[in-house]
Amino acid sequence: MASLPEGAAAVLEAKRADLQAAIAREVRLKRTPTLSFVADPAVAAGERVEEALRRARQDES
Repeated sequence: MASLPEGAAAVLEAKRADLQAAIAREVRLKRTPTLSFVADPAVAAGERVEEALRRARQDES
């Protein structure tokens, strides 16, 4: 499972300017940082660890 499915990434990128404008209205900054959306590789790593733990538990039983 990816932390950011491809379809969600496309929607977020399409709405990036709207989201950035909404954030700009809510925060007090001279310039709002440009938003970017990328998958978090830690999610996949965590899933691998969880799977290893599940296998270890099954081996113990």
